[in-house]
Amino acid sequence: MTEPAAESRVLRIPALSRVEGEAALYLRILDGTVTESRLRIYEPPRFFEAFLRGRAHTEPVDITSRICGICPVAYQLSACRAVEDACGVVVDGQLASLRRLLYCGEWIESQTLHIHLLHAPDFLGHDNLIDMARTHREHVERGLRLKQTGNVVMELLGGRAIHPINVRLGGFHRTPTRSELGPLAERLRVALDDAWDTVR
Repeated sequence: MTEPAAESRVLRIPALSRVEGEAALYLRILDGTVTESRLRIYEPPRFFEAFLRGRAHTEPVDITSRICGICPVAYQLSACRAVEDACGVVVDGQLASLRRLLYCGEWIESQTLHIHLLHAPDFLGHDNLIDMARTHREHVERGLRLKQTGNVVMELLGGRAIHPINVRLGGFHRTPTRSELGPLAERLRVALDDAWDTVR
């Protein structure tokens, strides 16, 4: 008796869509088991280090925030921390907490963008967000609410939602007042409910 021939398939995706950056995926599948996988990142380097040569020590904070429009705070605060460490500056207390909150605002808007607007259409069997909104409107609206909450945090602490301009060495150019933070706290409480609904 002859054994059935193994079924072999190759899956090539030359450009992964709806992800940050540029990548390609190659999978070889034998009898339902992935036997080979290759993820190729082909996004070119952007050489931001070269932009920083010869600049004043105060400039990397603003220059590095332009590396990415979705996650500018990660680059900005890393540059800030590097220069502060080199100068022996310690940011702690309420300023450190406000920086953490700014970072959380970025995480909220970035993760929400990826979960609701980029990945959910695939998970729910739709070609795109507009198509998904026809049958899963509540998911789209919840995602937009969460993204907007992250943007509000970024705007309040960073000065704007994309490429923030309010962070400086040692802290911020301007810190929010207690009256500005009050409405944000309530908005974050609502966002927490939306986040739990997303998990469910």
